[in-house]
Amino acid sequence: MLCTLRGVLDADALRSVDELVGEADFTDGATTAGFRARRVKRNEQASRSDAREAVIDRVLGALEAHPVFQVSALPRFIAPPLLSRYGPGMYYGAHVDDALMGADEVIRTDIAVTVFLSEPTSYVGGELVVASPYGETRVKLPRGDAV
Repeated sequence: MLCTLRGVLDADALRSVDELVGEADFTDGATTAGFRARRVKRNEQASRSDAREAVIDRVLGALEAHPVFQVSALPRFIAPPLLSRYGPGMYYGAHVDDALMGADEVIRTDIAVTVFLSEPTSYVGGELVVASPYGETRVKLPRGDAV
């Protein structure tokens, strides 16, 4: 089931996130992918830093405060989000998210969330593609929204 979360990040939060992302260092995203996903993951992810942690705190706070997220997901625990970046020619191909994630503490992951940080008109392609027995669903939401 896909659930659209409108306005997870407001204009102030997005400005803050933009500044912090500008300060972050990015490395090869394949390092955080599971065995199978590593073969189809060509993106960059923010390295551990104060800037990345501040973005994560901002996004988690917004999700925890979002009423639709709370009633849809009923989270007991939220794993720290990954901050990904895509440039020309980068992609994250078809893959199944690992059910168990984490290096320090392994957790079961039942729900995935993508928060869109760029306006859909600012890039070509890049839709989140979710495959299910009912076919593919392509998602490209406004900046600050999530699915």
